[in-house]
Amino acid sequence: TMLRRAFERDEFRLYLQPIVEFSTSRTVGFEGLVRWQHPTLGLLGPGQFLDNVEELGLISQLDSWMRREAFGVMARLNTAAGEVAPYLSLNVTERELQNATFTGEVLDQIRTAGIPPEQVVLELSENAFVDFEGNEETLEELRASGIRIALDDFGTGYSSLMQLQKLPIDIVKLDRAFVSALTSGGKRALGVLEGLLHVIGAVELTLVVEGVETEFEQDVLVSLGCKFAQGYLYGRPAPAMDVVSLFSAGAASSTEDYASS
Repeated sequence: TMLRRAFERDEFRLYLQPIVEFSTSRTVGFEGLVRWQHPTLGLLGPGQFLDNVEELGLISQLDSWMRREAFGVMARLNTAAGEVAPYLSLNVTERELQNATFTGEVLDQIRTAGIPPEQVVLELSENAFVDFEGNEETLEELRASGIRIALDDFGTGYSSLMQLQKLPIDIVKLDRAFVSALTSGGKRALGVLEGLLHVIGAVELTLVVEGVETEFEQDVLVSLGCKFAQGYLYGRPAPAMDVVSLFSAGAASSTEDYASS
């Protein structure tokens, strides 16, 4: 199939989207995302091919490629910045977590790239935590090495607020739905968000708000005490090598460089 050949032809591309700190507009991290440079259809987003990758049983191969590529890019960013650059966040499937060799492979890839494990964040969907006892040992091994674990798209799945205190996680990524509700939901939406922030702060987790697109949303989030965000307001996903070039030019200290790309 075309997808199998895409690996042989090196047609996958790594894109990075900035995660920023409100108070300084500084890029503190990047989420790594995959694109497929299809020979006839052009650049395809993950929604256009990931289901097929899963069906063909190629998702572990793709994720392994993503990690190798992304860790290599982070090593170049560290060199360009002259210090440890922003952290890197990558999605992981529950199936991968259940693979006995997963932790060893990730740590080997990190060592090969020569980056600190503390620079890596692995994102899991809420569904991966439904029966997290089965994955708990793997998650604790990863965290013991210095890697941080993020709960992605919080608020769309099965996690309850009570679970936040016992899940082996470091970061909560709040789903875009909460942010978009601010425009339409009025006081109730604001109250829900305020309550969530209080709970996440109480259990000492870092919150990253996803999908921030307008100045209004940003202003509300800042007024509620949010510190970190990701979204089109700060930059769309950009080719990883473009980000490396920006860092090499010493231009990546503010998010404006991404917003225009």
